Amino acid sequence: MSHGITGNWRGHYTYSSSPDEGSSFDAIFVEHKGSLKGNIHDDNMLGEAALNGTFDFPEVRFTKVYYTPGLHPIMYDGQMSSDGKTMTGKWSIFIDGGDRRLQGTWMAHRTDPEDKNKAQQEKSEPIEIEKVR
Repeated sequence: MSHGITGNWRGHYTYSSSPDEGSSFDAIFVEHKGSLKGNIHDDNMLGEAALNGTFDFPEVRFTKVYYTPGLHPIMYDGQMSSDGKTMTGKWSIFIDGGDRRLQGTWMAHRTDPEDKNKAQQEKSEPIEIEKVR
């Protein structure tokens, strides 16, 4: 089964050199014919970034570019779970002209309000009961 990536996601990334450090983030992914665009907002001081990449279930690849000048682009590479609800992968930053690399892992899960609203609606739909005569 193939799943789409378009929607709202909540995630977290960590650093390989300091696994206890990292940041959570909110992301909006928009996919069209394999092309991926969107926006990410980190909870830490780095703030907001644009993303561009590709999605071909289950593979996801994108580059995050912060709006704050002077920050290096970050490459993300990962896979979506078979149920389409989570993604996991690795990230890397090439600095000093590509001579040095920072890296770590990331994960994200869907937070789409549409899914929650759909589940809520299914619970609240009236059930027709036949009258017994």
